[in-house]
Amino acid sequence: MKALGIEESKIRSAGGWMAEKASRLKLRVTDFGEPNLALLQSLEILSLGVIGKRQLWQTLKSAIGPAARAAGLDLARLDKRAAAQFDCVKEEAFKVAREIFATEIRSAGESRDG
Repeated sequence: MKALGIEESKIRSAGGWMAEKASRLKLRVTDFGEPNLALLQSLEILSLGVIGKRQLWQTLKSAIGPAARAAGLDLARLDKRAAAQFDCVKEEAFKVAREIFATEIRSAGESRDG
């Protein structure tokens, strides 16, 4: 933002901070005794943020590509980095989901057999 001469919005920063705190509280309250459920929800939220960031880089490249390059921003590199971040978060979410559902399936089988 500094390279493009754009000022940071104090209101948006404060709103983001408040939203982050509220989402943490929501995740704690709704984990239903399964701590990994809150982790899975957090990873899903994080993946949405990374997708949004990647979309921003692609939009900026389309809208102001030459100006961004002149300002020293490598939007293609930022896009690749966001793609790699998304892949990493997605893999971790899959791992956590497998753990949650494997436990659920075992519990369901045990209660049916018992």
